[in-house]
Amino acid sequence: MTTLIHRGTNARYSDTATRNIESILKLEKEDQEALSPYHRLSHAIGWFVGTVYFMLFECAMVLG
Repeated sequence: MTTLIHRGTNARYSDTATRNIESILKLEKEDQEALSPYHRLSHAIGWFVGTVYFMLFECAMVLG
């Protein structure tokens, strides 16, 4: 199966994708800034609980 790639098409799609990604990142940053301190803390705890470090900490606490 062959794929035809027209010259210039990839650049146009790349620019569009880049602008879309930048827009999404900007919206996420604005949402993050609007969060209350307690909400940010809950996000940080949720992030930590989802890591391998938490699993190692939990194992050490159980063994200890």
